[in-house]
Amino acid sequence: MDPTANRNSSSAVTVPVIPATSLTQVSLAGSVSSGGNDRLDLASGTTHYMVTSPDSTLSLANYWTTAEFTIVGDCCLYMANFDANSSLAVRTTVHNSTTSAPTCVVTGFTGETNNLNLVSTPAVGTQAAPTLISDQTSTTGTAACAVASGTGDTHLHTFTPTLQANTPTSGLRYDFQAQGEFILAKSDDGFEVQTRQISGAPTWPNAAVNEAIATKIGRSVVVISAATKALQVFINGALFALADGATHILPNEGDVRRSGNVYTVRDMKGNSVQVNDQPAATHYLDVAVGLGHWPNIVQGLLVSAKGNVNAVVARTGAVFPAPFNFANFYGAYGDSWRVAGEKSLFTPVTRELPALKLTNPAQPFYANDIGKVAYQAAKTNCQRAGVKANTLDDCILDVAVIGDKKAALSHVHPRLPASAARAIIFKHEEALPIRPER
Repeated sequence: MDPTANRNSSSAVTVPVIPATSLTQVSLAGSVSSGGNDRLDLASGTTHYMVTSPDSTLSLANYWTTAEFTIVGDCCLYMANFDANSSLAVRTTVHNSTTSAPTCVVTGFTGETNNLNLVSTPAVGTQAAPTLISDQTSTTGTAACAVASGTGDTHLHTFTPTLQANTPTSGLRYDFQAQGEFILAKSDDGFEVQTRQISGAPTWPNAAVNEAIATKIGRSVVVISAATKALQVFINGALFALADGATHILPNEGDVRRSGNVYTVRDMKGNSVQVNDQPAATHYLDVAVGLGHWPNIVQGLLVSAKGNVNAVVARTGAVFPAPFNFANFYGAYGDSWRVAGEKSLFTPVTRELPALKLTNPAQPFYANDIGKVAYQAAKTNCQRAGVKANTLDDCILDVAVIGDKKAALSHVHPRLPASAARAIIFKHEEALPIRPER
């Protein structure tokens, strides 16, 4: 690195202390000009501060491709500490003569930090000033450039794509009620997440919940299981006791940490898995998967088809646009993502888990299928919990199948913004088969 890059400007401007309550009125803008002056502007309300320097000092005009804007401690590895219930929404806008949205990398370029968690980074492109929004909050979140999730019994929400004109603003939502072990997400950098789904039988045989989640990070495999009354964590096949508030380092690869009933597995590339232990009447897990950079080459149940957020892709490459035909969906699509033997990340701990059936549901199963009495009771519990209308049916199904009103909590504070796009799986007699597209 050029040694001149690590020094203060000789024309620095002193800026008075800006209260945290005034941060919504603060903006910072930088511009470069080959052969001219580089410029930095800070606006706080109606007051502006500006500093310039010849571009020849750093030659930024030829090499500037990365920017970071955050609020951290002042100098020397200090941390900025925000109060509980704090949140920051930082908008980074790029003017580079294109309409391409910025891409995201979960990393930092300074030793200073804050105590907030990055929870989402939606990118807005196809405009004169494409923008990346970095949402940071004091609540527990999955730090990622793109996030997908699997909640309840089992509602999947695919990775939110880079926003384009006239397309949905979040990923596709669809139910996946098969039993077995499946790939949720597998990226080209070696990061992989699998789920082990079990049936809601005997009462609800056409529903399924997450019993365990396995994550591959480098040479380590972390399995988080709700198969027993007490949640268990396995690292490379060995049972590991992780105390509340503790962090366990995975050698040269990442870490596993626990905060109450939330377990987070992270690697050194910004990829992460957050598992919420839900000890309801039926013990199950909610999972959120975060990718450290986006766009990314990733495949699995949590991935929409390229260029079509309302379609999913089988391992064979066949594309299945919504609405789905039941037989095609669970046969050609769902079965393609099954794993077994050495492909399963659960193999080292299979002896610690109950026997697993490898079956698909007999028919689609939605909230309207649980009966009027159960439906109304579950609906009342969901509404009392404050669940919004666009996820109400998901909540009703979860409360009924799981048999506990606490299941509504997964929908009160969802990890992802709820999309209006909901993929329906039709019964055999309700729709003609949809042929996979190559």
